Amino acid sequence: MTIMDCRPFLAVGVSFLAAVLISFSRRYPNVRESWSVIASFIKFGLIISMVPGVLAGVTYEWTLFQITDTIGFTLRADSAGILFACLAALLWIPINFYSCLLYTSPSPRDS
Repeated sequence: MTIMDCRPFLAVGVSFLAAVLISFSRRYPNVRESWSVIASFIKFGLIISMVPGVLAGVTYEWTLFQITDTIGFTLRADSAGILFACLAALLWIPINFYSCLLYTSPSPRDS
């Protein structure tokens, strides 16, 4: 069963919005890292919210635009896509914290 839902678009859009916010807060490293951490938790929450439906056999779909009757730009979240998205979003969270620690700790090799 296919359900029209905006969550596949929001899951992708969170990363684009975070990239824009990060680029605007270039001079403020704490704010910049905060945008990344917030986006990672929002993305993970959006993807996890689709898991029960996908386990029940639902495919989430969101069409951004149609060029013709048969050609369009559609985002679809099925079981394989959700599995990949869950792993990627779950790994993005600890990577953000590692990145924060990496850039804030002084290294003896820094020149």
